[in-house]
Amino acid sequence: MSQLAKNWSLAVFGLAALFVAGCGGEVVKHPPLGKVKGTVTYKGTPVSGAVVSFMMERAPRGATGTTDANGNYKLTTFDTNDGAFVGTHKVTVVKFVPADAAQASKTTTPEDLAKVTAEGKLDEFVKKKKSEIPEKYTDFKTTPLQFTIEPGQNEKKIELED
Repeated sequence: MSQLAKNWSLAVFGLAALFVAGCGGEVVKHPPLGKVKGTVTYKGTPVSGAVVSFMMERAPRGATGTTDANGNYKLTTFDTNDGAFVGTHKVTVVKFVPADAAQASKTTTPEDLAKVTAEGKLDEFVKKKKSEIPEKYTDFKTTPLQFTIEPGQNEKKIELED
């Protein structure tokens, strides 16, 4: 084999190796998102520690965010604060607190737990919680909240009422 053929073969092999190496990382393309931030209030007071969820019909996933002490939230779908899919979403707001969990732990005996367990009601017993906001906002089937997300920046104020 001539020197020119060897050099040519080496060059082709090197370019092929670079091409294959460059194709190793898979780039995931997501549908368009719009950045979303806002505030949640209930009876005019900021709601802290609530989970806000935006869900579009037929979307592979929803966008969520948690409110801070001032009721402010930012939505995340794939990466932190990247927003929500562009389009119309049903919106839920959930903030539960244990229904007097401290009192329940003081008055619950091992016999009570055994009875609840034997009756198959342990999950129900443990999950008894009280909503700090009206229940209608906690389920996509009953929430009256709906927002349309546009490309770019979106600010959505969520005002909850009884």
